[in-house]
Amino acid sequence: MRRLAVTFVIWGMALGMLSAQKEPEMHYEQFNALFFQGVLHYIKHETDKARNDFLAAIRLNDSIGASYFYLALVEKEEGNPEAAQQYLDKACALDSTHAGIYRHHFSQEIAFSISLTDTVPERNQSIAPARDVDDFLARAKDFSDAEIWRQGKSFVEKYPFRPHLVYTTALAGKKLKKYKEAIRMLENGMDFAMMDSKLYPDYVRLLVELYELTGQKAKAGTYRKLLKQQN
Repeated sequence: MRRLAVTFVIWGMALGMLSAQKEPEMHYEQFNALFFQGVLHYIKHETDKARNDFLAAIRLNDSIGASYFYLALVEKEEGNPEAAQQYLDKACALDSTHAGIYRHHFSQEIAFSISLTDTVPERNQSIAPARDVDDFLARAKDFSDAEIWRQGKSFVEKYPFRPHLVYTTALAGKKLKKYKEAIRMLENGMDFAMMDSKLYPDYVRLLVELYELTGQKAKAGTYRKLLKQQN
């Protein structure tokens, strides 16, 4: 997904691995299109379509862990725990460097509507209930943009798995013309935002606006296409 300027972690890992193998350009584009389509179907709860897309992508290249990871989520949602576990194990075996990320997401109780408030963080991040973040978000409308940006950045470093926190902070960054920092913040949190179907369109739309403000029309257009394919 990074090749489409949508750089959330799991998609970026998939396409990064594929490009590193120096596959023919057509092969790469086909895999990319199928994987992209599969993620969109996954977000929309269209599990049969998502499964078909990921299986088709695997037929093109069976060495990318992210494809098996998403298949694991699909099978989990469909109530097939044995198949889900097999796909998860395959993803981790193929991409041991990011096995923790795969198991981290898979461990959530609900595949499509993850409650990111209680997401288990990485070891270097806080495991507190994040009541301070909840209070910050609830009161953000009473803060100045500068205060939201200042406090929000410190919270994002500690709780990067909270997409509403990332979005609120990046929005303040946009108003303060901190465009590049806001873009980086949003893209780093994309893998979590994609699991929040209500927030995701606004999240992507903000990226479109930020890229337009920085004069990066091509990247803005790529994100705009992403929004259209969701509708």
